[in-house]
Amino acid sequence: MLERRGYGRRSFVTGKSTHNQRIERLWRDINESCTGAFYTKFYWMEKIGLLDPEDDVDIFCLHYVAEHLIQAAVVRFQRSWNYHKIRTEGHKSLNQIFIAGLTALRNSGCTLSELEQDEPGRVTREPDDWDRSVHTIPAVDVPAFSCPLTAEQLFELERRIRKENIDLDNLHIEYQEVKNYVLSSID
Repeated sequence: MLERRGYGRRSFVTGKSTHNQRIERLWRDINESCTGAFYTKFYWMEKIGLLDPEDDVDIFCLHYVAEHLIQAAVVRFQRSWNYHKIRTEGHKSLNQIFIAGLTALRNSGCTLSELEQDEPGRVTREPDDWDRSVHTIPAVDVPAFSCPLTAEQLFELERRIRKENIDLDNLHIEYQEVKNYVLSSID
């Protein structure tokens, strides 16, 4: 970031972890109120031998029963997070802070692109290899998998297993039902 944006801009805080309290709080809150329950459930399913994370059929079945639940949890968390009050910002929410920034930008008579141009100390050198530099950020590796079912079999699965009836409490039961159907269909 220093090479791209330049030195002395205070684009981010370096130093001890105490300077990163907001992001650490965000990750803690995401784990506690959004993803932690899924993490616990999936590891429990693995521990009892119900889920094999190396098996493509198991991964397909897990995605089938859990993806919509995870997405809904993330959306709920996002809405809650964006409207929570931040004490050090005058008890304004993130949405209020964002709108205030847009309003200040509008009232300044400048556009964002104008603000980014001709900044003192701004480094404008672009990375030599965009593909290599952009796509080497460490991330969770989600292996590719494909649906082992034909279109007709998938339609039948959707008829049998109603996703709207799946919740975290019965996810392992519905997962087993999906897995049984998939295994019987591909044999």
